[in-house]
Amino acid sequence: MIKVDQVAIGAREVVVTAIGEERLLGLVVQGLPLLGEEFLRSVFPSLPLFPDEDWVLTLGEKLTKAVCSGAGVPATQFVYAAVFVEQGNVVVSHAGDVRVALFQADNLVQTRDHILLNRAGGDQVPDEDIETLTQAVPTMMTRWVGPECRASPELTRWAPKGEYRLVISTSEFHGHQPLKMRQEESVDVGEGSLVRIHLTPSPSCPKS
Repeated sequence: MIKVDQVAIGAREVVVTAIGEERLLGLVVQGLPLLGEEFLRSVFPSLPLFPDEDWVLTLGEKLTKAVCSGAGVPATQFVYAAVFVEQGNVVVSHAGDVRVALFQADNLVQTRDHILLNRAGGDQVPDEDIETLTQAVPTMMTRWVGPECRASPELTRWAPKGEYRLVISTSEFHGHQPLKMRQEESVDVGEGSLVRIHLTPSPSCPKS
């Protein structure tokens, strides 16, 4: 069973959720104000109601191609996070600081914000005194969607067992700080966005 709770959606975000009995797509795009799902469908005519895993894995490529080709996109760059859930497997594709976190019992895992302070291999980092720049602008993006970014979106896979919660949030909520257990119960997101997804596995069919 899947339940989606869109706690708050800011003016700078586009949120798309497609829900089935055993499958879900959650997509938060920040930097495309007031355009909505209709705009996404105009950019991606192939946006399916229930995409498969491969569609999510190539989402970053689709977004980058749309931006670089013009395609009516008004922003030069934006960030996103997409979550795909099917049969207990979670696939995350993200670029920037829209974060995805998985809460389960006493465990919590979360994606890495693509900012200078958290830089890692594969990120796009300026050719200058990186330590000084990090101190001055710690939240400078190291991955995003746009013609000037050469770094690919990051892919993450989780395989949780039992009931769990997924949270997609923007920096207005997480503040580029590690989330804490039960923090997602807060609704204080300022002008940002917070989407909570509760997932309960379907009971196994009895053996005949």
